[in-house]
Amino acid sequence: MFHTLLDDPASPQESSATADIAYGILAGIREGLLPPDTATVVARAEAAILARIAPDGLLQEVSNGTAMGPGLAFDHAIPNIPTPHGQALATLFLLESRARNEACFLLCPNTPAGGSNRAAQCHPRHGAPTPPQALDKKM
Repeated sequence: MFHTLLDDPASPQESSATADIAYGILAGIREGLLPPDTATVVARAEAAILARIAPDGLLQEVSNGTAMGPGLAFDHAIPNIPTPHGQALATLFLLESRARNEACFLLCPNTPAGGSNRAAQCHPRHGAPTPPQALDKKM
């Protein structure tokens, strides 16, 4: 989990920042802006986000927003509550992760649906990702 203040490990851990950063990593890989090995952070972020989804479906430990304050004590005191922006960021991240996992399932030689030599294009463990529009053309 990332902290509310990224460079302050004493600040609260925060799920919407974690989801947002992990989504950005996946989107960057999908668009070819980041190397595939950047996704090593994503699995840890996904486990952390899924562990913080309550039985009612709400993502917990979302910062109520980090407005500029007079000092670090102000930032540390901002409560974590299930705000709408956190729900949206978690949804974006989990949808992006699901799309990536489904693409891997379809192309990976280790799955019943896979087996093609295109597997090197779908997942960081296989190599560079394939943009979604290219997957549509191949299937």
